[in-house]
Amino acid sequence: MIYIEIAVAVLAIAGTVLPAVGKIPRNRIVGVRTRATLASDTAWREGHRAAILPMTLTGGIAIVGGTVLAVLGFVNEPFGVIVLAFILLSGAAWSSAAAWRAIQEASTK
Repeated sequence: MIYIEIAVAVLAIAGTVLPAVGKIPRNRIVGVRTRATLASDTAWREGHRAAILPMTLTGGIAIVGGTVLAVLGFVNEPFGVIVLAFILLSGAAWSSAAAWRAIQEASTK
């Protein structure tokens, strides 16, 4: 189960960075998909740029934590899986908030 969490963390980071650099266009499947980020292509890119730090930080923590748990032999430890899931969900919420805030700031300029 830890390996799935690590894979999800990698995909979450990729799903934030790739739209920020223009590799994934605005869509309803991959990326930070909020009403604000889906409003325009500019909002899509700006929102993802703002979400890079929160997602790479929390995703990186989940990757390192998951790797440590796997090396120590706690691959299916429920507590570890729950903690990593919480970290990833927190990162998603933080990224969404950062994206929304960046789009709001850009629209007031």
